[in-house]
Amino acid sequence: MSLSLGEAFAGCREAGYPLSMPDEQAAQTLWAGLHDLIALQHTLPSAAQAQEPVEPLADGLVDALIPAEPAGEPQPPAADTEAAQRIRAILSGQGDPASTEAS
Repeated sequence: MSLSLGEAFAGCREAGYPLSMPDEQAAQTLWAGLHDLIALQHTLPSAAQAQEPVEPLADGLVDALIPAEPAGEPQPPAADTEAAQRIRAILSGQGDPASTEAS
């Protein structure tokens, strides 16, 4: 069984790890950050140099999104944010609500 990143973050929250942002926003933040780290890795001249900064940066990104210690009980979702609302709308096929407001 494979989980989406959003489902994985929801599972972390339900296991007692308080996230600082909504599940969808945490998932998109991790995906974008890892994607950028891979792009960074491709700009370095050698494979040895490429591995050096990328792995600790990826670990740091995950550490910033998921606390090291659980709170001991399931956590409620983080307060909804405009970014999370926009991500949900885009993922549900409704498009970006901000782009329709500007029209």
